[in-house]
Amino acid sequence: MKLLLAADLHITSKTPLSRVDDYPSTQMGKVRWIAGLAKEAACDAVLVAGDFFDSPVQPYPLLAEYIYLLTEQFPPVYCVFGQHDTAFRRRQNTALAFLEELGLVTVAGRKPISLGEGLYLYGASYDEEIPVPRKRNWGANILLAHLLVTDGKLWPGCEELFPLRKVSSWAPGYSLVVCGDNHETLVHEGRSCTVFNPGSLMRSRVDQREHVPVVGIWQSSSCTLEMVEVPVLPAQEVLDFESKEESQEFLSLMESFVAAVKDYDVGVDFLRNLSLAVKATKGLPPLVKRVVYEAVERCGYGKL
Repeated sequence: MKLLLAADLHITSKTPLSRVDDYPSTQMGKVRWIAGLAKEAACDAVLVAGDFFDSPVQPYPLLAEYIYLLTEQFPPVYCVFGQHDTAFRRRQNTALAFLEELGLVTVAGRKPISLGEGLYLYGASYDEEIPVPRKRNWGANILLAHLLVTDGKLWPGCEELFPLRKVSSWAPGYSLVVCGDNHETLVHEGRSCTVFNPGSLMRSRVDQREHVPVVGIWQSSSCTLEMVEVPVLPAQEVLDFESKEESQEFLSLMESFVAAVKDYDVGVDFLRNLSLAVKATKGLPPLVKRVVYEAVERCGYGKL
């Protein structure tokens, strides 16, 4: 059996500030390419490790396009929820839940899903515990999870909860672990388990200029992983590098805003506190307000 492995699609109808192309169309082209690769490689299923969408609510025209694509061009799709797929950590009334309701994707969880040929799929959506798999005399257990796997500390003093090379300590009993959340590509092929973090499908920020999007094809008979690069245009053709100086100025403005928020008398309602802080900060540039509002919406809190 062959499985195509992907993560962090972040499907959206919006174009990030750093992109100069028609981002949603480019993104659709990448997803179509994945469908074509799955067909060409005779993959039996596609696994997506969370953050299928960039935010829990998507416009109907966009959903209609992807409904058609999933219906007509994809083999069975299995996934988990990432934090961007949920609203207030809830799955109800989200774009991914809608696809699940239509039967276009299957969300993996604690109960194993038989993929055939002795393969059993478990899932851990964002902020869920990793299931303990059943011991098997033959076949393999596969984990699809949205969690931040790392290969070294992200910053001094950072605690690595899911270190790439110590998978046996946090996900024992699995032959394949497919992760999402970290937008960098990471892979570790150990003696008993392969860990694959595909990274993000798209380059949405200037600091991703060197990122090469990949997907994986895992062959169960040999337990081997092949990484396939996703075709992309040169970074200078799709990313706005001229905004780098503006970004530095923007970061300085954000630091001032954060400093102002620190001195603000807050209660326990995060959204109310943030809204009041934005309104109370004099001279706050419109760009900062826009980024704050968009970040809140993208994290599933709705409109501020």
